[in-house]
Amino acid sequence: MQRRPYRHGETPADARERRRAFARELKTRVPLDRRLDRATASALSRLDETVERRLASGDHDLLLDETRIASWPRQAARLATEVDGEIMATGAAAGADPVEVARAISTTLTARFGFAPHASPTERVLVLLQAVASAHGRLAAHGWERDVLWTGTGVLARLFDTASDGASIDLTRHSGRIHLELRHGDERPGAVGTAYAVLARAGRLVIVDDARGHLVGLGEPVLTALTGVVAALDAVETFREQATD
Repeated sequence: MQRRPYRHGETPADARERRRAFARELKTRVPLDRRLDRATASALSRLDETVERRLASGDHDLLLDETRIASWPRQAARLATEVDGEIMATGAAAGADPVEVARAISTTLTARFGFAPHASPTERVLVLLQAVASAHGRLAAHGWERDVLWTGTGVLARLFDTASDGASIDLTRHSGRIHLELRHGDERPGAVGTAYAVLARAGRLVIVDDARGHLVGLGEPVLTALTGVVAALDAVETFREQATD
């Protein structure tokens, strides 16, 4: 099943689609600080499950809508408040430090989403994510969309041609650069005949191997829009890498 980005209030069709759409956020977990006192650690023992249950409820689907990125921090803050209230209302919270509980919730949500609850909409990572969404919109005008339900190992993003039967592009990152592979039908990654390109340091998309002319055949407008998507994703990934150094 393929699914383009959620836009203008669109939401997942069912619980299964919602789990796939939130796959990265559901998989990301942060170990608790070992310096927490026993009561606080006990209160936070179900933190991950509480966050995941709230995301699966459908009450926070706004965090999937790529036309509402400026509202994501506010929605994440609402999620943090709900999780905090649920945790502190349990019997396990007796004696827990409420400040440390709130800090742990903020830390785990920041790790899952890449920005902190209550972050400014002008925070760098959110501006970069908005640039990615805008670039995807320009590419979508040419019939290519990002599959937001794709969770393949090692693939940064998968794009698909909405007008063809099975044409797809995988974007991966190696040695600090984004690499692109275009395939048709059931061709396997690396198969003879697939087309390759790489984002050069100058921000240009350089075709490395296109023996069958699949990439060139996309046409200049599509290649220009595709370059914009790759460059925007590269900026996000570079920022994230630098933030963890």
